[in-house]
Formats: sequence, C-alpha cells, structure tokens
Amino acid sequence: MAFECFQDEYPANFGLAYDLAGSTIARVAKDFPQGNGKVPYFRWLVSRPQMLFAHLVFAYRNRVFAVHVDVREKGETSFTEKHRQRLLEAAENYNLIPCLFPIEAAEPSCIHGNGCYGIKLSPLVDGLGLVDIHTGNKVDPVKLASSDDIEMSIWEKRDLAIQVACENVLKKKALKILSICSVPGIDPQIWFSDANGDRCWCIVREWVGDDKNAPQQEAFFDSVKLTERLRPFDGFFVGISMSSVEPVVYDSNHNVVPLSMRFSPSCPLYRGSSVCVKSNGLERIYVANCGV
Repeated sequence: MAFECFQDEYPANFGLAYDLAGSTIARVAKDFPQGNGKVPYFRWLVSRPQMLFAHLVFAYRNRVFAVHVDVREKGETSFTEKHRQRLLEAAENYNLIPCLFPIEAAEPSCIHGNGCYGIKLSPLVDGLGLVDIHTGNKVDPVKLASSDDIEMSIWEKRDLAIQVACENVLKKKALKILSICSVPGIDPQIWFSDANGDRCWCIVREWVGDDKNAPQQEAFFDSVKLTERLRPFDGFFVGISMSSVEPVVYDSNHNVVPLSMRFSPSCPLYRGSSVCVKSNGLERIYVANCGV
C-alpha cells in the first residue's frame, strides 16, 4: 500500500481560474455533437479538486482529456516541470490526451464598475481554451474522437468505482466526504467523517464481472496494522463490480463476446459504453487503535 499524494501549492486565485476553465469547457461542449446513445458523448470524469495528475478530466466519445489549469501572472506559468512530467506519465499510462488551459491573471482593477476591485482572469485560447502540451496547438475533441472501441484504463475504472462509492454508498448513509484520491497505487481512496464527526478512511477496489479473485476486506488487514498513520481512524472497504450491458460486445479481435462470457473478468469495458455497477456496501475493516 502506498500513501504518498501530490501536495501542490496552488497559485493565487486558482479557485476562480478552476471555475472559469470548467464553465468554459462545459459551455463550448454544449455545441458538440452529442449522439443518441444512453451514455452522452461529452461527460465529466473529474470536475472537483482532488489530489491527481490533472485538475479537470473529461471524456468525449472514446477519448479522455486531462486538463491542467495554468494560471499565468506577468508571464510566469504555474505549470512546472514537475507538473509536466506527472501529467505526461499519467497520459502514457492511462491513454489520456494531456492538455493545458492557460489563464491570464491581470493586475487588480475595478472590474465590476462599482468600486469593487479584483483580479481579472482571461482564457488565453479562444473557444474551448485547451492546448496540447506536446505541440502547443489547440485541442479539438470532436476531431480527435471516433467510434472505435478503446478500453477503459485502470485509472478510469478506479475513478468510476470511487464515484459509485461516494454517491451510492457514503452519501446515502449521510456521511460527509472530506477528500478523494483516484491515483492507482495510493491508498486509501476516500477520507470521510462519520455520524459523530470522526474522521474515517475507505479503501475502494473494482473488478469486472463475477471475478472469483476479486479483493475482499480480509486482504487489507495486515497492511492496515502495519500503517501507523491509519491506525488512529476507523477504516472501511467498498468493492465495486462492473459489467458491460451493451447489446453486443466485441473483444480485441473484433469477435462477439458470447453471453456466457459477458460477466467474466475477460469481458472488456469500453469508453462510452453502458456499464452496470454493483457494490458490496460499506464494510468495516479496522477499528481505531484496536488492531481489529
């Protein structure tokens, strides 16, 4: 189990820049072709701050775009070499298109016309506002996407599982989510507060179909006992099973997957396809300071 997360120091006015980038992408994407399927062509995968390799992540058809919001002041970029390497590594590992959303922060001025002073933020690229970090060219999701089958990466499956755990398990129990981290290899994925206001952690794992080797809560007992920073808090486990519910599913060789294999771990899950998810609920795996 790994426990190191990326702790960035955000530039001034990052919250406003983050909102501006997200609202701009959503507004422009409304004019994209949307298709007639159950899964919309444009969909947010990450639209809230978390410890991740990108600030915003969205999908359009079969392509996934990881976006770093680059706040620039007096020509100085907030996109460091560390950020670049982290984003490029994630793009390579999870089949993502790495993008920048550059935003210029102007000097404080009277931007409201009523004596109220503040920082003026302006996207530096017209339209969607995105540039490819490799080429510096504008990014056009409509031209880059297609109807080809592209399998979901391990990060996409983990992120979906965390979303299901948050929305369908924790929030239904009226538990307050404090933070999430969907980077594979980093545990736990969720920190939340219980009904008494005490901090708790939750490990999330996902698998495809009826996997006999799916991880169970017992698999984490020894690791938790050896991890000092987790022992002061109650710990939980949520397991999520995913299965394709498309009328027809093809394997990597373009052969139809028979119905008898539809719920096997070998059945692929493709981006933009309809997926059924099933949770085992919230299972306690550790009681604070008791070692059980």
